[in-house]
Amino acid sequence: DLMALNVVSAFVEDADVGDVITVPGKKFIDLLNRLSSDTVELVITDNDIQIFSGSYYGEFKSLGVEGYPDIRKIQEGLQPITINRSLLLTALQKVGCAVNDEEARKQLSAVELSDYGVVATNGAVCAVFMEPLVQEKMYISASCVSDLTSVLNIFKNFDNVEVYADESFLIFKFGESIFFSRLI
Repeated sequence: DLMALNVVSAFVEDADVGDVITVPGKKFIDLLNRLSSDTVELVITDNDIQIFSGSYYGEFKSLGVEGYPDIRKIQEGLQPITINRSLLLTALQKVGCAVNDEEARKQLSAVELSDYGVVATNGAVCAVFMEPLVQEKMYISASCVSDLTSVLNIFKNFDNVEVYADESFLIFKFGESIFFSRLI
């Protein structure tokens, strides 16, 4: 369920308003679920976005892009790490219980991806998936785990996920779709 996502960014080439549009994630997912046709027309003016699909019409305001990274620039010069989508999904499902608990102390919750597996903890509970996924350690926030798990479930037609990491962000790329989280 992607309803927990806060923001979705779309890169639109040759748009009059620039080349990045940022929209409220929940409203965007609701809108995608209502589309009545395979064809979608976007009309973008200043900060307004109109969507036409068959008999469906939706309209909302773009959010300011300040504070959101330009993911395309982050990817430049970084070598992606390729991870099997199914293996990453299984690992996050197995350890997610340690960080997705309502009682979890969010400030102590994190997931580590490393060369020995995936470890998740909330400061009181620890869960480990003993299958190497990456060679260098990466830490992602607990709040990212449930959203990323949802995204991995949606993109079942991709065998692999490209993962890019810099000093601040962790980017998961499925074809042309991108999911990102700040690194801890």
